[in-house]
Amino acid sequence: MDTYTMSMAPGSPDLHTHITGDRDDNFHNHSFFEIFYILNGEATHEWRDGYKNGKEELSTGDAFLMCPGVIHRFIRKKDEPCEHRDLVIRSSLMHTACEFIEPNFFGNIFNEKIIRFRLEDVDIAHLEKMIHTLLSDVNPDNKKKQYEKILLIEILSYIYMKSGDSNNISGFKRKTMNAVNKNYVKPDAINLIRSELGYNKIYFSRKFKAEFGETLTEYVLSLRLNYAAYLLMTTSCSLEECCNRSGIESVTYFINAFKKKFGTTPGKYRHANSRNSSSR
Repeated sequence: MDTYTMSMAPGSPDLHTHITGDRDDNFHNHSFFEIFYILNGEATHEWRDGYKNGKEELSTGDAFLMCPGVIHRFIRKKDEPCEHRDLVIRSSLMHTACEFIEPNFFGNIFNEKIIRFRLEDVDIAHLEKMIHTLLSDVNPDNKKKQYEKILLIEILSYIYMKSGDSNNISGFKRKTMNAVNKNYVKPDAINLIRSELGYNKIYFSRKFKAEFGETLTEYVLSLRLNYAAYLLMTTSCSLEECCNRSGIESVTYFINAFKKKFGTTPGKYRHANSRNSSSR
């Protein structure tokens, strides 16, 4: 079987993305990580990775994460258009983003080699909006690295929650992640999450700490601060509005927690990373 290897050029961005509808019937592999999802149409995806050889029909919303070295190809139907979003990710950025979600996530991905997941229309619209911001001309080069990381963390969060049983996430963890994702920016998030899951309070607290390595309160705060950082980078919201939209009621508490997590104040973080600030 003839194959060819695709590599990232030295000095190129750590994350590159494009939409393609080209036929690519030849088997190939990459020296980088690849994430793709079907935007419209249908195609056949075929891969070769030792015992995990496979072939699957794909349609809008079907998505894959491919590790370096996995041989695969797309077969598009003749005269029937099919476009997919392709994201090319350098290993160093993938490792950093995975560590942000869970320390073992990068290793789990490497063990799996191929992870399949599915995005709903609303998920695709959200990711496409973030990608548009990343590609915008008003996003100076010295800001893009931060935004690349935030974008990848967002996508990996979808994968973490939606990829099925193949990535060894426990049922408790998956159910909890879904509840947290729906509620973490709401003022009463902790009680809403516990109520939705319905576990005994003591059992849930112990189980959560064992599965996530921190308390629910700590985990929710971390997600809120990440979202606040995203708002600071991509919007002109006031500090108070960023705080409120992130689910944190006290601006003073928000500033102190933000500084502890990111090593700087929200104002300085915005000045250094905002896509609307001038390049220095």
